[in-house]
Amino acid sequence: MKIENSKHIRPHQGLAFYLGAATVILAIGWSRYLPIENSLLNNFSPVLALFFCGAVYLRGPIGWFIPTVAIIGSDLALNSTYGESLFAPFMLATYGSYGLAVFAGTYIAKRKSCTTLLGGVVGCSLLFYALTCSCAWLYNPVYPKSLVGLWQALTLGQPGYPPAYLFLRNSLLSDLLFTGAFATVCEWALAKQSQGNETGEIVSTEATSSQ
Repeated sequence: MKIENSKHIRPHQGLAFYLGAATVILAIGWSRYLPIENSLLNNFSPVLALFFCGAVYLRGPIGWFIPTVAIIGSDLALNSTYGESLFAPFMLATYGSYGLAVFAGTYIAKRKSCTTLLGGVVGCSLLFYALTCSCAWLYNPVYPKSLVGLWQALTLGQPGYPPAYLFLRNSLLSDLLFTGAFATVCEWALAKQSQGNETGEIVSTEATSSQ
């Protein structure tokens, strides 16, 4: 994948932009329901990759605003299923992880390459895993408040539920998969945008020369 020098995609106003935004929101909402149907798919989601890539490729708040709307909307819808408040410690740790993904994406946008994209998304996945599992250890009475309890939260997880290492595996797989997909689409859009700019400059130069 060729990385374009141009840093940001211009958000398009019009039907295509709104259809794209609606698709993102529906994809996030659908992915949040996957664990209900199959607990082995816990945390297989495009959400972190969307926050990360949005910050890398889109100028201004639009990159994080659309996934934030989708996240809050789906969390409100799922509240009755999981029994979690939006302001519960685990939820706040999750939102904080998304904020860190936006921060990392903003930083990487100025130094964009295949290496920094890969390193950035893997780092975000590991941070998300460490923060959310540590929060579960801290607030879930099932875990002993000791290093042994923390290790259990990070590896085996709560008895009766899929192990936490599957949570990490699904995080890494989905984040790498969706970041690769989003980055490919965004780089294609940047290449088209750059091509359009060059064509416009040539036409403008020819028009000036003919006067």
